Amino acid sequence: MPKFNSINDFENYNIRKSNATVKILVGMGSCGIAAGADRVYNAFKNEIEQRGLKSIELKKVGCLGLCFSEPNVEIIMNDFPDILYGRVDEKFAVRILEEHIQDKKIINENIYDKPFIDPLKL
Repeated sequence: MPKFNSINDFENYNIRKSNATVKILVGMGSCGIAAGADRVYNAFKNEIEQRGLKSIELKKVGCLGLCFSEPNVEIIMNDFPDILYGRVDEKFAVRILEEHIQDKKIINENIYDKPFIDPLKL
């Protein structure tokens, strides 16, 4: 993340500016880490490297607001709605890569609705 030198820099920053066509956001708040988010993050990282997948941005982010469904992973892809998967383990992370990202099919399991308004979409 860039360093902001003024409020104006912060307000004009757009987190979606990226060359990546896919973003994988792994919730790494304390509840996520306690539920195994670090293992999920590492599973994504290893699979992305082993498969040689390009244009994927894997990020650790703070709490996604659904402690009861941790570990949570949000997938942001061009031409797809943002999807928040909950109760993600290492095996489900591989399914997300294969089915959602590579095959471009939303997995109809473990999908949760965001409990907040995304300020980036206002």
